[in-house]
Amino acid sequence: MLILKLSDKLFIIIHLRISGSLFLGKKEGRYARIIFKLSDGRWLQFCDGRVLGELRLVNDWRELPIVKTMGPEPLDLTRQGFVKLFTGKKTKIKPLLMDQAFIAGIGNIYAQEAVFCAGIHPQREANKLNAEDLVRLYNCLLKVLREGIKNKGTSADSYYQLDGSKGGNVPYLKVYQRDNQPCLKCKTPLKRIVVAGRGTTFCPHCQK
Repeated sequence: MLILKLSDKLFIIIHLRISGSLFLGKKEGRYARIIFKLSDGRWLQFCDGRVLGELRLVNDWRELPIVKTMGPEPLDLTRQGFVKLFTGKKTKIKPLLMDQAFIAGIGNIYAQEAVFCAGIHPQREANKLNAEDLVRLYNCLLKVLREGIKNKGTSADSYYQLDGSKGGNVPYLKVYQRDNQPCLKCKTPLKRIVVAGRGTTFCPHCQK
């Protein structure tokens, strides 16, 4: 979800959903649904091939129901705050990380990469993780997110940068879409399973 501030009491809210993207240029992009003509002559375009995204003009973004249900941003969490979130949680760890009401903004790619980095099986129940596991997961989650940001995003599917170019993070992925390829740590073939309806690749040797 992107928040564009027009004034103190006027905001444009854009929820990209699965396939939405923003493109800044001077010609119409593919699947452009809404085009804002800017004062410098460029166009800011909201493109969405599947038509699942949302765009709203609101006076206070904090009052949107979807915002009120969102969990904290992962990069805003302290180590202690992260560990505390897991108190009483019995859900499998990967779908829990992807639950936007639990932590906002973690998708399928980074959830897989984080649990691999931490050596945690994606189907392991959250209440079976000890403090050491959670601290390791916290450090790994921040690591993969910051690496993704540094490399300007993961263009494994429909993600593009504002200028229409692809992000450069795909070569740095350790497990996502690498099923049947050797684990980069132990050389065991990676395995693909479905967890909570989402394809998930992991190492059966490294992740317990």
